[in-house]
Amino acid sequence: SLYTGSRADVAAVAAARYAEAAVFDDPLVRVAGRRLLEAQFVALKGMFASAECRDVRVSVAHPQGGHGVGENVVSIDFTVFYRVSRFSSALTIQIRQTTHLQLAPNGLVEVHRDEWHNPMRHLAELPAPLRRAHGTWRRLFGVATSLLTIGAAALLERALAPALSVS
Repeated sequence: SLYTGSRADVAAVAAARYAEAAVFDDPLVRVAGRRLLEAQFVALKGMFASAECRDVRVSVAHPQGGHGVGENVVSIDFTVFYRVSRFSSALTIQIRQTTHLQLAPNGLVEVHRDEWHNPMRHLAELPAPLRRAHGTWRRLFGVATSLLTIGAAALLERALAPALSVS
């Protein structure tokens, strides 16, 4: 799973299920491209000790007049529990959300949009000038955090390479 799996799991899911130009969109970030999308989920692994999804419900919708796979939207309602510390379950952030996955004709995810059911969701309802500024900030923050994650992962791999080659 993107939310609960390892870094390798995230990479495998992204490669198998997401289009090369896939878009990820949530109240904090917006990125385009599978590599940047994958990095957003890898970043979660560095921010939280663990994650668990509960109360998962899945539905598939065909937009008005839709008949093909490329017009399907898969919606997943769930609650994700992010543990901040390995040592205490009291330090947990709970987010109720709906993930909407828009599928391409080949069945790959083109758009992954997370709607959070908390006050952060109201950022999308800001007046026009603020909404545009927030949209720009989300794109810049998304690209910056994705690139930082990719860079940190590369440094970590280089640092661990000598230790791994000895064993």
